[in-house]
Amino acid sequence: MHFLVFIYMGTHVVLGGRLRDTQADLFKNKVTSNYPFRKLKNKTRRVYTCQNVSIPSIPEIEDFETKLSDLHEENVSAQLVLSTRETVVLQTSFRLAMLAYGRNSGKSLLYRGISFKDSEEVSLIEVQFKSSRHRRGNMDDTGHLVAYIIKLQGGVGIVLSYKGSTNMADWKANMKTFSKKMFPDSDKEEVMVHNGFLQHKERLDKRMLQAKMAPIAKLLSTWGVSPFENFRDFLLSGQWKWCICVGHSLGGAMSAIAALELAVYGAGNPVYAIGIGTAIPGNQQFSWLMDKHVRPKGGLRIANEGDAIAFMGLGGVSFSRKQRVVHGYEWILPHHWGRTYFKRLKNHIQYDILDWDTIPKRFIFPRVGEHYTSNDDQIAEHYNTKNNIFSEIDP
Repeated sequence: MHFLVFIYMGTHVVLGGRLRDTQADLFKNKVTSNYPFRKLKNKTRRVYTCQNVSIPSIPEIEDFETKLSDLHEENVSAQLVLSTRETVVLQTSFRLAMLAYGRNSGKSLLYRGISFKDSEEVSLIEVQFKSSRHRRGNMDDTGHLVAYIIKLQGGVGIVLSYKGSTNMADWKANMKTFSKKMFPDSDKEEVMVHNGFLQHKERLDKRMLQAKMAPIAKLLSTWGVSPFENFRDFLLSGQWKWCICVGHSLGGAMSAIAALELAVYGAGNPVYAIGIGTAIPGNQQFSWLMDKHVRPKGGLRIANEGDAIAFMGLGGVSFSRKQRVVHGYEWILPHHWGRTYFKRLKNHIQYDILDWDTIPKRFIFPRVGEHYTSNDDQIAEHYNTKNNIFSEIDP
């Protein structure tokens, strides 16, 4: 039996029926005409999880960066109105954030070269980092970061994707809600951040310091990047055209801290921050500094209506949107009132895109305790699945 659903998203009203979930396929997305009120001809919803989401192609990532740059330059409304641009920004943000959960080899450090299907030449380098607290043989016992070095015309781009909370170490970090100076030895001493988030990120930074770049130095030199001893020094050098920091939940808070650090210490190249269902990472001075240095307009925060995590973080719990001290601006994904008030967990891990011109899409992040490992299906859509490992370490 069908029922009538009105979903209001900005100026968009969609008339439809109950949707059927099927395996996601990013190529099959056009389904509707331009009638203002109609039933969806295709009632199939594409469902993405951290196991089946694919690594975006390089043209998709470049287009994503361009759209983020446009958002930064324009006087955009804080209210989300779904156009083609907003839809692309949302779904690419979700896909990149999911990779921090799904691209997991269980190693402390892994460098992998990835090439396009019709080429043997490496165009993308994936780097997986485990926190310095990682123990050999454990798939998910600490913080996790997946980085991508992307070959561009005249340089490289960087994507940093931070994992959210899935293990005990992550939750211990969440509980350390007192503040800590982010820039203790500078004129920015008043910038305070959540101690647990900062500490969790710093343990990933320590792994970056241990990540020698010798295995990929020769390849990077052909891309116009001078050799560096370790990955951390390379990031802080600013030898990249742009950097996108993204994450979900705890990962979103760490991505904001990472973005501000790179923007302050870097070479002035664009740094973007996207947080999905992210907790509050810093104080008012942190937010002011984010608004000054990080794109788009201090960083984009994406949340479902009714997601309680977006009200938690530094200082404990905020009880209203006006009471929160947050950076950048926020896109709220609307849904029916019953889910807003009675399905708080779903509001934090499930994100739906239902716009004018595309098949409905659902992105599902892991529940607590759910773990994923890397698989070639995440690569096969756009790239060659040939296993081109430069280096892997699990001391």
